[in-house]
Amino acid sequence: MALDDRKAIVNPFVFPSEITFYFILLISTVFLATFSVVFRIFYLIAYPPTPLPQEFYSISLILSTTFILLPILTFIIYRIRLRNKIAKYEKNQLNEKYPEISNLISKLCNTLGLQTPISLYTESEELDASIFNHKGKVYLLISMGLCRMFKTFPSMVETVLLHELSHLKNGDVVQHQIAESLWRAFSLITFISALSGIIVYHDLHTSLIWLLVVLFFYIIPLGSIFYLNNAIQRWREIYADIRTIALHKTRKNLANFLRFFLSS
Repeated sequence: MALDDRKAIVNPFVFPSEITFYFILLISTVFLATFSVVFRIFYLIAYPPTPLPQEFYSISLILSTTFILLPILTFIIYRIRLRNKIAKYEKNQLNEKYPEISNLISKLCNTLGLQTPISLYTESEELDASIFNHKGKVYLLISMGLCRMFKTFPSMVETVLLHELSHLKNGDVVQHQIAESLWRAFSLITFISALSGIIVYHDLHTSLIWLLVVLFFYIIPLGSIFYLNNAIQRWREIYADIRTIALHKTRKNLANFLRFFLSS
């Protein structure tokens, strides 16, 4: 196989790749659902075909408010969740405690043609690493368990780091963060909206109407968002594995780590 062909295979953003497709579908689904609901509500209020019952206005208020707040809440979750994570570990500079791993990361970044991320470590003993973007800066978070593993199994740790850096090379880091934040925001909105309806409506008829509203406007879209978010997560991991295997030119290192991880 020619080198150019291999590069084409491991580049997940040659449209229409699975990650790109699902991400666009996720954003389009949420945008169209939000726009159609809000537009329809305001249209019926402005041009009611018949006098509308009082319950319609209260239900419309809850619906329109939550859907308008969705992008705002998504943005807040996107920023705060990562900011808190950075604030918690920003003093744990990897190059100060584990300079050999920091040097390995720099070497791998040079191989991939990437800028070296800000590397931090956690006190967790699990074999874990994650990469994320915050305000234009890339952070690589590595567990202490993985750092300690470097002394005895350096090739396995290198495989994990290469896998995480492959996400950065593939360009799927921000897309994953947006999809995850959107899923969390919509889940929170679904819970708050359902709870507000239970508190506001006391008669059986209106409560049943509200349950149908929650089902069609919240539960079903939430299921779609959950599916699309998991599809993005699944495919980004597959493409990161593909790039890791292509760079190692063997599946052995990745397979060895997975066997070790599952047996630990």
